[in-house]
Amino acid sequence: MKAKPGSLQVPIYPRYLDIKIPVGWGISDLRSVSTKIADIDHKMPKKTNMGIKFIAAKNLNGNGINFKNTEFISKNDYLHHSKKFNAEKNDILISRIGSIGIARIIFTDELFIASYSVALIKPKKDVNSKFLQYYLNSHLPQKIMRAYTIVSGNVNLVLSQLGKVIVLLPPFYNQQKIASILSNVDSLIMKYTDSIESTEKLKKGLLLQLLTKGNAHKKFKKELLGGQIKIEIPEKWEIRKFGELITNTRLGTSQVGVVDGLGIPLLKMGNLTYGGFNYKKLEKIQISDVKNIEKYMLKENDFLFNTRNTDVLVGKCAVWKNDFSQAIFNNNLMRIEFSKSIENSNYVSYFLNSNLGRRSLRRLVDATTSVAAIYFGSLKLLKFPLPTLYEQQKITSILSTMDSKISKLESKKSNLEKLKKGLMQKLLSGQIHVKV
Repeated sequence: MKAKPGSLQVPIYPRYLDIKIPVGWGISDLRSVSTKIADIDHKMPKKTNMGIKFIAAKNLNGNGINFKNTEFISKNDYLHHSKKFNAEKNDILISRIGSIGIARIIFTDELFIASYSVALIKPKKDVNSKFLQYYLNSHLPQKIMRAYTIVSGNVNLVLSQLGKVIVLLPPFYNQQKIASILSNVDSLIMKYTDSIESTEKLKKGLLLQLLTKGNAHKKFKKELLGGQIKIEIPEKWEIRKFGELITNTRLGTSQVGVVDGLGIPLLKMGNLTYGGFNYKKLEKIQISDVKNIEKYMLKENDFLFNTRNTDVLVGKCAVWKNDFSQAIFNNNLMRIEFSKSIENSNYVSYFLNSNLGRRSLRRLVDATTSVAAIYFGSLKLLKFPLPTLYEQQKITSILSTMDSKISKLESKKSNLEKLKKGLMQKLLSGQIHVKV
């Protein structure tokens, strides 16, 4: 329905929201702009290795369907079980059950939808389905839908309340224009996503080749790294024990930091990734709280190894690149210094974070307590393929170039995602007026 521009108070349980209505827009609810809002009613067929894609709430996200780890059902089962319900193109699906994200909207193709976790919305003909998809993923309807949830183990979106979700509706042609703008941004984001995945795949293949075969060698020899791990390396390379390449080690401080606190960053095992760092949950600590703090101050190119973690994550390592002007590390991380046989610590990081390196480290894990560990006494016995200093530098340079390319692509993708978020907020609330 049409509404006068200005501020309206819209009731949602358990409170009211103030909403500004742009000139020419209408305000309605999801029930009024849909021909159907319903649970998907069918029994669950048996899963197969191929056939029709089986989609559940876990496969849905704000941009569409995540087809990774998709399950399948047979064509015959699809035809039999989909008589009561058949997802059509431009239908909208909302995941109703899940601890994270309760309204991940998609368009459908020939898919079989899990009935226990997904609800169906069929938009009316005078409502642009893609516009409605973007709108339902924006801040206001997400906020309203979260008011219509109950928590019982998982978060559950109450279907009977879904039709009450407020919809701000511009004229149809404006809906098309807004959907087109956001779709173009999504297309660019997808291109960067594809480029990142293809570059990472190329790097993964190069990694194994360079770390075992090197560059332009003709003669090779077979070596045993330990257990059943056999590799073929160039004749000129050596197999050395890791301890022979190390000159010094130090565990970090036992002092505890505070998330969002004051002071300098304190790196913990959660901040260390396979070959890099993650600062989402970064603790800080006052310099005055750490005795002999200079012992734990990180310098550029310091090599950090995660000695204690879960059975799966122990053994992560990365090289510090001065991401902060000052930082220290805690006692679940070990700083390792190498002899002159190592050109730089990046080469060690590339090897230990490769599939081959991780397999070698897995043999050293002590999981006799609740926390898995790789103690230095075991780590120093790790067998390590060692090229010449020149070849180490060459290999590191090739892989660093690929890392730099991936980093630039990820930065551009992140900027586009921020742009899309800002555009959604302004376009879907009428703060930015589009010209048809």
